[in-house]
Amino acid sequence: MLNVDSYQLKGLEMAMSTGLDHDRSVLRPLTPDDRQSLLDLDRRMSDRSIYLRFFILSRHAADVYIDELLKPDSPDHISIAATVDGQIVGVASYQRTEPTAAEVALMIDDAHQHRGIGTLLLEHLAAQARRTGIGTFDADVLNQNTTMLGAFRSLGLAIASRADGGTVRLSIDLGEGPDVMGHLAVDSAGRVDPHANECRPTDPVRVNT
Repeated sequence: MLNVDSYQLKGLEMAMSTGLDHDRSVLRPLTPDDRQSLLDLDRRMSDRSIYLRFFILSRHAADVYIDELLKPDSPDHISIAATVDGQIVGVASYQRTEPTAAEVALMIDDAHQHRGIGTLLLEHLAAQARRTGIGTFDADVLNQNTTMLGAFRSLGLAIASRADGGTVRLSIDLGEGPDVMGHLAVDSAGRVDPHANECRPTDPVRVNT
């Protein structure tokens, strides 16, 4: 049985470049106070994005997902958000389903898709999952959801896939991927220096504790 103390993401905020427009995206844990912001994210998403994410055109399904996101964090369940200018523009979560496997989910605001935010969320989620003994992420994705499939493939990890009608079942081997929370340049005050290195899309560049 894993000890809850192995969960180390809470209290961290990670800021990094998200690419195209030089936006600054902050990754942080979700809190119960985020419910309205998550509802706003749901309302901003197009009908197509809702369908691709939940396999049904139902805002109620998105609301139920929000309840899942806001469950207390533990080694078996973690949810993180990406914000731009303080607004939540993406969320990712995992729920342990077996001792070394978890179901992973991702949702990104239409206006912020194709900027690498989904990949950043998945990379940080995978790094935390490894620390809690999870070695595989599983996900069901509609085969027409090329954005989501691309986000998983961009992780550069081994993926086994199985087609079932219009969906694809993915099993992602987390392997020994990079610890994206452990290679940060720290300044004299013990903070991560955001100007120390050229930032690649997968590099966190500031952590506030």
